[in-house]
Amino acid sequence: MYDAVIVGGGAVGCSVARWLSRYRLRICLAERGEDVCVGTSKANSAICHAGFDAPIGSAKARFNVAGSRMMEALSLELDFPYRRCGALVLCFDEAAIPRLEELKRRGERNGVEGLTVLDRASLRRQEPRVSPEAAAALYAPTSAIICPFGMTIALAENAAANGCEFRFDTEVRRIRREDDHFLLETNRGTLESRVVIAAAGVYGDALHNQLCETKLTIVPRRGEYCLLDRRDGELVQHTIFQLPSAMGKGVLVSPTVHGNLLVGPTAVDQEEKDCTATTAAGLRRVAETAARSVPSLPMRDVITSFAGLRAHLTGGDDDFIVGESADGFFEAVGIESPGLSSAPAIGRYLAELAAAAAAYDAGLRDILILERSGELGGILNQCIHAGFGLHTFHQELTGPEYAQRYIDAVRERSIPAWTDCMVLDISPEKVLTVTGRTVGLRQIRAQAVVLAMGCRERPRGALNIAGTRPAGIWSAGTAQRMVNMEGYLPGRQVVILGSGDIGLIMARRMTLEGAEVKAVAEVMPYSGGLKRNIVQCLDDFHIPLYLSTTVVEIHGQEHLTGVTLAQVDGQRLPIPGTERYIPCDTLLLSVGLLPENELTRQAGAALDAVTGGPVVDETLATSLPGVFACGNVLHVHDLVDFVSQEAAAAGRSAARCVLEGPGGGESIRLVGKNGVRYTVPQSLHRDGGPVTVRFRVGQPYRSAALCAYAGDTLLKRIPKRILTPGEMESFPIDPAAIPDGADTVTFVVEEAQAQ
Repeated sequence: MYDAVIVGGGAVGCSVARWLSRYRLRICLAERGEDVCVGTSKANSAICHAGFDAPIGSAKARFNVAGSRMMEALSLELDFPYRRCGALVLCFDEAAIPRLEELKRRGERNGVEGLTVLDRASLRRQEPRVSPEAAAALYAPTSAIICPFGMTIALAENAAANGCEFRFDTEVRRIRREDDHFLLETNRGTLESRVVIAAAGVYGDALHNQLCETKLTIVPRRGEYCLLDRRDGELVQHTIFQLPSAMGKGVLVSPTVHGNLLVGPTAVDQEEKDCTATTAAGLRRVAETAARSVPSLPMRDVITSFAGLRAHLTGGDDDFIVGESADGFFEAVGIESPGLSSAPAIGRYLAELAAAAAAYDAGLRDILILERSGELGGILNQCIHAGFGLHTFHQELTGPEYAQRYIDAVRERSIPAWTDCMVLDISPEKVLTVTGRTVGLRQIRAQAVVLAMGCRERPRGALNIAGTRPAGIWSAGTAQRMVNMEGYLPGRQVVILGSGDIGLIMARRMTLEGAEVKAVAEVMPYSGGLKRNIVQCLDDFHIPLYLSTTVVEIHGQEHLTGVTLAQVDGQRLPIPGTERYIPCDTLLLSVGLLPENELTRQAGAALDAVTGGPVVDETLATSLPGVFACGNVLHVHDLVDFVSQEAAAAGRSAARCVLEGPGGGESIRLVGKNGVRYTVPQSLHRDGGPVTVRFRVGQPYRSAALCAYAGDTLLKRIPKRILTPGEMESFPIDPAAIPDGADTVTFVVEEAQAQ
């Protein structure tokens, strides 16, 4: 009995095998061909697409952009050819330039970086040999070229080294569910598995239709190519497309990683699932269409031609189907372009889903969520404004809508959640003492614990403001809950102290509810919130923001009657003579958030002196074995999408800890200096994969650069036009780039001018 069987040995199937082989599971890959990469993956454009043309919010967009970002690091780790050459999408009619602009906006919504529309002159400077008829072009610098064979074989070799079994010349003819496992009937006997992952290309519908009520139809879409001699390999420097059509991205002209020039493909739908013959008409169309992009194309130098098949899914929304389609049956269906670019991300996603399912079927079922509130969703439930989910779901959602996506996922998996349940203590041995109205007082022994307690607001008492203690003084978050969830308006004349994001958002919210927000005061010489919130919440409503200003006195006995503001100096001390009285009945405090780490401290985990959160490595493991942390309990985030990313990473790490035991290896310390206040994580392992390090700067900077050093060696430099403490910075780093012997990586701000 296998824990998981993968059907299909193309780029996606081998990527799944590679990621799944990291877990302590018995897995097998069945391929009907004589080797990996003998189907769709062997005959394609060999492009790592940037992801600008995929529909916003689609699975194609999600996996394409994620896979593209993973590809370079993966090529370095597994040693297969990869070259970032950039792509140009040509427009031959000035009237169609708005379509390029729309394509650019779509790409930006998808998360593609660096997109630019080039005019005719700029295009010629980039690529002198393109047609003089080209009026403009969309430039995508993150597009790259790879070797499909090299990538797929490298993925398979890595999976095999990790213990994955490969069965070639093995065609899965029938698949059925029997009790708690699957029976896969092949031409070489029957395989039994708890979980099945299908990545069968043009045969994906045949497997799907045997297990799922909703039927699918895949039409093989044949694409013909011409490969030119190496002497033509530098004719163009970029991958050159024409504006895409309903049949795909059209005929391209592109260099290859081997120094040749590739031209194609056509797009012809056919019935036969194995026919890869070229045709005279098809090759003629390739030559004629490509010549429109590059008139000097020397088609006399063609050294070979070939055709490949794409698995085009009919009758739907022309999107990938990736996920669990039946209980224990996971699949990637309709993986046509940009399937090669998406393969690393699809593989990781399916592997994580399948590993959890296999572990569940094998007995790892004890997953429990403990929540002290009466409902799931946390602080998002009171954040009814839009702006959430653009990175995660590629949609603009409200806070409750965003939270509901994850609540639904928990309920679909029947994961128990205890609400109105307080955790009183966590021991170093991972014994949790909990109490609640429905559970009483009990102890729970865990193999792994994920800390996700979020943060709390800094209270008035911590500010040491002189005056009485009248009613009418609220934290901004409490006021937000009152207005958005309880239906109460705290007051009519409002002053807000602090320009954090919650304070800014509440300034807008109170205004919309009919209150007058007289002022927002900020003790620092800069705002602590996102720039967009300053514009949308203050500027748009003509609410004044007073910098280097604080509340020095509170007035009123039973109820607040007003506050006194004063300017402060460089040491944040009030400047005599600058006081002014503002009458008001409400004071909202948005003066900082504190990670909720009393339990963490009691458990004995090491805490960071700057963030107030636990010290973690790249797996988000704390100093306590088997205890992980994520989100605002680590450090205060500005985007919930980053919180979700950390939560997913912590969950995966906790699962690996249970399945494989705690990790180890050589550790490298990460520190922030010269403007970088801290780093999360605070360390990483040399044998781990690429890591995104997050931090905030200590003050605003213009024309600066974020740099990472290992000793005197510069690892990476990222120019920044503006840096502000209100926005968290993300710095990707690959441990493979850290020199041997280095035990510390330092992050700094360089060549910066303080405002």
